[in-house]
Amino acid sequence: MAQFSFCSQIDTYYPNVTVSTALFLCQIADGLGSFINIILEHQSRVAIVSFSINIIHLIILTRKSLRSSSVNLIMAAVAFFDICTLLIEIEQIIQDLIIYFNNCYQATSYAWILFNTSVESLRDYSRRCSTWLCLSIALLRLLVISNPLVPKYIKLTKPIGALYVISVVLLGSIPISVFDFMKFKINGIIRPSQCHPNGTLVYFIKFSDAFMENNQALLKIATTTNAIVTNIIPCFLYPIFTFFLVTQLLLVNKNRRSISSSKSSAESLRTTHLVLAFTAMFFVAEFPLGVSSSLAYLFFDVPGIVIILRYCEMIFTVILYANFSSHFIICSLMSSQYRSNAMSLATCGYTSRKIDSSVQISTQNSQKWATAARSS
Repeated sequence: MAQFSFCSQIDTYYPNVTVSTALFLCQIADGLGSFINIILEHQSRVAIVSFSINIIHLIILTRKSLRSSSVNLIMAAVAFFDICTLLIEIEQIIQDLIIYFNNCYQATSYAWILFNTSVESLRDYSRRCSTWLCLSIALLRLLVISNPLVPKYIKLTKPIGALYVISVVLLGSIPISVFDFMKFKINGIIRPSQCHPNGTLVYFIKFSDAFMENNQALLKIATTTNAIVTNIIPCFLYPIFTFFLVTQLLLVNKNRRSISSSKSSAESLRTTHLVLAFTAMFFVAEFPLGVSSSLAYLFFDVPGIVIILRYCEMIFTVILYANFSSHFIICSLMSSQYRSNAMSLATCGYTSRKIDSSVQISTQNSQKWATAARSS
């Protein structure tokens, strides 16, 4: 089947746009349309892999030996909200499987539409919490490194510091989510189907009347505010915090170089590089998604531009899902304690028992050698 071309209906998709600009935009839309099919084919696979990795990541971070660090606890919260973000993809996979085995299954019942809308709202809330929690890690490390002798900042490294940060982020994200949820309403209409020739009540989501009045003023405010707070502001703050963090790390590394081993200096520099890598991946995944989602409703009167922005959202969403898995990789590279716990989890504690046994044998041998030396 030939793919639909937006260039065949320029007047419909690009009203009040010059012909040359409309042709350029429709070519972009056609190109993205071809590419988006490939992206969507792999979206569920990326989501499943990232979902599985983050469950393992969450289990590792909540082990007893790692729970004493506020950064680890915040990272555990990030993993939890990343899992919640991916639930909507898992729900879609389950729905597709149900429909595959039951052709008459109705995914348009009131309960299912309400559930789907709630999961969508949960994804929005979780993404915002995850973003700001990631930002708080850089800020928290910056405060601690910049004030190593101040008790109130040292306290931030303890679990109580994670409790403060997580509580502020969770409570601060609620008003935006509630306001964003209010823009939807559920309507029903009777339609015939293959399994119900006489018609059945079908429910669907639409924007509420209040949000569509005055040229969609409330809708534009809600969507733009959400994108700015969730994506754009953190993406500007994150490099700023990271810049100062890297500066402090380099300063600390320089001051300690005379008394530290080369291994410690290399570890500090490696941490700096990983923080920069984390920032770069965060910026690539979040910032374009925030821009595309915030601009969509500003061009509501030009359907062609809205379609281009929606295509971009789909692409950047898959990149975001893939980025969720990077947290596991970064923690594995940054922390030997994390690697030790991951290995212990993978081997059901066998590695830890083996290490403890080796340490015990080594201690016993040392004691024997010391006793023999004293006797001689």
